[in-house]
Amino acid sequence: MQLKIRALEIAQAKRVKQDDEAQQYLHIEHTESVRADSDEGRDDEANQDEEVPKIPSSSTKRKGKKRIGIEQKLKGLPVIRETVRIPREVEASPDQWEEIGEVVTEEVLVIPTKLGRHLIRSKKYRNKEDRTSAPIIAKAPIRFSSSYVSSSLAIYIVLSKYLDHSTLYRLEKKLERMGLEMTRQSQSDAVQRMSEWLRPLYEFMDKRAKSSGYLQIDETFIRYINGNKPGVGQGYFWAIHAPGQSIVLKWINNRRHENVETLVEDFSGILQSDGYAAYGNYAELHPEITLAACWAHTFRKFRDALEHEPAHAKSMMKLISKLYKLEEKWDLGDVSPSKRKLLRQTESIPIAKEIKDKLDGYAVDMTIPKNDFRVALNYTANQWPELLECLKHGHTRLDTNLLESKFRPTKIGAKNWMFIGHPDAGQKSAVIYSLLQTCTIHNINPYDYLTDVLAKLIPHDGRPPETILEQLLPQNWSN
Repeated sequence: MQLKIRALEIAQAKRVKQDDEAQQYLHIEHTESVRADSDEGRDDEANQDEEVPKIPSSSTKRKGKKRIGIEQKLKGLPVIRETVRIPREVEASPDQWEEIGEVVTEEVLVIPTKLGRHLIRSKKYRNKEDRTSAPIIAKAPIRFSSSYVSSSLAIYIVLSKYLDHSTLYRLEKKLERMGLEMTRQSQSDAVQRMSEWLRPLYEFMDKRAKSSGYLQIDETFIRYINGNKPGVGQGYFWAIHAPGQSIVLKWINNRRHENVETLVEDFSGILQSDGYAAYGNYAELHPEITLAACWAHTFRKFRDALEHEPAHAKSMMKLISKLYKLEEKWDLGDVSPSKRKLLRQTESIPIAKEIKDKLDGYAVDMTIPKNDFRVALNYTANQWPELLECLKHGHTRLDTNLLESKFRPTKIGAKNWMFIGHPDAGQKSAVIYSLLQTCTIHNINPYDYLTDVLAKLIPHDGRPPETILEQLLPQNWSN
């Protein structure tokens, strides 16, 4: 049995490595602007030695980093020790000297995490005059769990697992060194309890995302151990992303087309995705949905064709990169959605027309064989209405790169914990990942956030009013 499990782990490690290599194509690297062609008259064949076009990420603003002084860098840390050094000469004859200033040097100290007990003493009383009456005791507070696990301990476990990607086995040893024997099962129970407390907020976040009018959608596989069948199964984290607001993951143990119905139920507006047919089929059946495609996926198709048709592929990549250079300029200039819409009409749409003209020209060029370049052409032609949809608005992005980047922690974690231990455990991870990754969107300290959220959710015993949930959404939260 141990040999079989070990074989599964080795096979899984190989698959994770392959998936990591594939994931590299999900993120277009930040690069310097594409070098302009100084000779517009050269034909495609003459450009074969030209630098391969690249595109900057459309999901983040690329601003130069300023050097930060030590004082500014450390300003968020409390002063826990202060040492004053006086010259020996002054100590020997203090009356001969007067202070005229000081030189301050700073260094960072580490205080190792410590565990401690919280004693909750509920006092019990009896009536002095009526000895026959039942004693009374202070009402027990609603706690994170009925065991010794506090919300702070659960937060520590959750952040270690989902942000630091530590396995529960390693965390078990770490807690043991800190003085607490806590089994992996007890840690797993704490994670499960955390997901239960966060579920009302998670569901409310899902509801708010669907009311945004613009969603990006994607899915990525995560393997799991099926308790009823031998071996390892393949499940999926599906995600919807409301740009600038939240990301909501859901665990489903298959990739069937009908899952899209569950993910975007009650949503109407623009739905942006890759070329997976399930999203297109759903949009065809739901007139309230307008499908938008991903220009990054299109760019990658032509990049994959460089080996077969370098000149033609570079030509298409160069045009797409022009769209991205415009978006980068507008991002850095904090251009409003309304102004971006107008700019896209005057500057981006003409570039898109050039791309379409080339597509039409290649379509009738029978000299191009059936290779990766022809695949890229067909992919782009089939996606063209949806690609054009991205340029008709001011609030849409050219691609789904930001959403895909939020899947990265699930892949990094999978390297360590290999697979989800049981199919039913997938959704608890989806709940926690959703809140943590939304915190990253808004640059929120996850420890501070979860501490405050649990302090406000627990007293309501799992039934908080929507007014509380609204305040606790990461985009609305303030410490």
